[in-house]
Amino acid sequence: MKLLISGIQKDLVNFSNQTIEKQLDKNFRSAKNIVEFNNSFFRTAVQLIEEDPDLPEGATLIPDTYKHVEQKTTIEEEGRVNIEFLMSDDEDWKEQAKNKALQVIKDNLQNGYAASDIMILVDKWDLGYEMADFLILNGFDVITDKSLKVMNNQMVQLLINAIKWLHDDQDSLAKTNLLFIYLQFQGKNQYEYHQIFTDIHQKDKLFLAEMPSLFIENLKVFLRLPLYELVENLIQTFGMDTQLNNFVLRFQEICLEQSSKGNNDLHYFLSWWEESKKDLVVITPENDRAIEIMTVHKAKGLQKPIVIIPFAIYDVGTKYGSLFWSTVLEEEYQKFNILPLVFEKKLKDSNLEDAYREEYMEGILERLNMTYVAFTRAEQQLYIYAEGVKKTPQDNGKINKLMFRVFDSNSFQYKEYWNLEEQCFIWGEKNLKPWKSKDRQEIEELTILEKKHKTSIAIRSESSRFFMLFDNEKSDKIKNGLLLHYLFEQLREKSDVANGIRNMNNEGLISSDKGILLQEEADKLLGLSKMQSWFDGSWEVINERNIVTPAGNIRPDRVMIKGSEVVILDYKTGAKSDSHKTQMRRYRTAMEKMGYKNVQTFLIYFSTSEIEEAA
Repeated sequence: MKLLISGIQKDLVNFSNQTIEKQLDKNFRSAKNIVEFNNSFFRTAVQLIEEDPDLPEGATLIPDTYKHVEQKTTIEEEGRVNIEFLMSDDEDWKEQAKNKALQVIKDNLQNGYAASDIMILVDKWDLGYEMADFLILNGFDVITDKSLKVMNNQMVQLLINAIKWLHDDQDSLAKTNLLFIYLQFQGKNQYEYHQIFTDIHQKDKLFLAEMPSLFIENLKVFLRLPLYELVENLIQTFGMDTQLNNFVLRFQEICLEQSSKGNNDLHYFLSWWEESKKDLVVITPENDRAIEIMTVHKAKGLQKPIVIIPFAIYDVGTKYGSLFWSTVLEEEYQKFNILPLVFEKKLKDSNLEDAYREEYMEGILERLNMTYVAFTRAEQQLYIYAEGVKKTPQDNGKINKLMFRVFDSNSFQYKEYWNLEEQCFIWGEKNLKPWKSKDRQEIEELTILEKKHKTSIAIRSESSRFFMLFDNEKSDKIKNGLLLHYLFEQLREKSDVANGIRNMNNEGLISSDKGILLQEEADKLLGLSKMQSWFDGSWEVINERNIVTPAGNIRPDRVMIKGSEVVILDYKTGAKSDSHKTQMRRYRTAMEKMGYKNVQTFLIYFSTSEIEEAA
């Protein structure tokens, strides 16, 4: 804010004729009484803050920032401002706040709002997690970039600990976690924590008794499985396959992504997981059924018809014990230019008093600005829940204290809506209807079906390109065949060869010298009479495309269509085999069932430059 209030004018003093300062004083977002509430609230709040004796003497940063805070409303419709202070008696005030927020959501959905019209703002992500879990337990979908981390899900934690223990059977922590989470997942609450966490010292009696026998009896089998297949088998073994959720599906997707990159090794995957898990979230599309949860910081510039701030408990100022950097230094410290200091009250009574007061002021301004962002996101309805106070506070250290003092102040313009006895400020009618209807996105429910038969999933790897990395005599024939195969996968006609070789060079698969040799070998093959006609550009060409059949997918290397004529080519890098012809018969049968009558099939052997018809 220093930059905006005074820094720009100071730094651009020589360009004053080229700069214009303009106050944007019209609010096109919010209902009339929400705008008027915020005008009066922040005007009064600044007055109360200015009375703080710990601010630097004569400092005007905070009032200068808020001197143009008041906005003119452009919307005549009335909204609702509902702020309640909750006392922790029989029930913790935060639990009350969650239940009140839930009731607000239910009431407004009943009144015609969509879940996507609601935004919940929090100061810190641990509160976001808490609110998201609460709403999910009550049957609501939520959208947020942080509160739905894959790592936080119980079923994912079960899978991860199973993988950890399979990888290292001496990992007692993973084994104990696995047992503990599995018992929770199964709802088996009859065991004491002590019994679970000391089981490894009791010859694993509980572990062997409660873990699925299929898991215990097949440990060696599980260890031989690739990552994705291991996860799929664990899901079935632990009985998760009938209650899959978005977290597990996302975890499977993550495992598949890592497998496709060749990272099937459990040690590598677990190391990668520890580094990456904090950034892995459930990907949820925006839809009318989801409530958005985000931090106030992320909400800058956004708006929603209904905004709920369930936990107004944050500090209004820099947190004591935190580190700050100060350039406001006494003469004896000025040689350092800038120093890191711990924000503590005792600084006020030291020769670093000025640094303390400056940071104290800037911390208040930062949190006041955050509060302004939070209070001004609502279009129609604003709900805030804060911890109650037993008597009028004497300081502004927490947002609940500042709000209470504002409502209790004679300077606050709308005091008639403040009920001191009930500790609530309510302005506006209940049961409001949406201002205008939006085009609602229709969402189709997808049902996860229980598997009737165990199926194996094959993941096509890039292992065939492994030999391309080596330069030795033994791998030359294999490598040349693979390189030609890779090149021909990209070709539609002969003129594509140069482009294909250039791409392979760019990918690091071949050197420039090897590219010249590959060009010669490709020209030799394409010089064969049949090949000339197949690669002359007159055919409709389909390279590397799956054909779905009742028996499974098949994938010819090249299908060429011209009128009623079809030619299928398959490239081979090794020796001839009867299985190649069997494979080609399957291709031909599939094409004939698709209605093509004149189908020919040919095998191209790169190692001998032969073309063989597969009758």
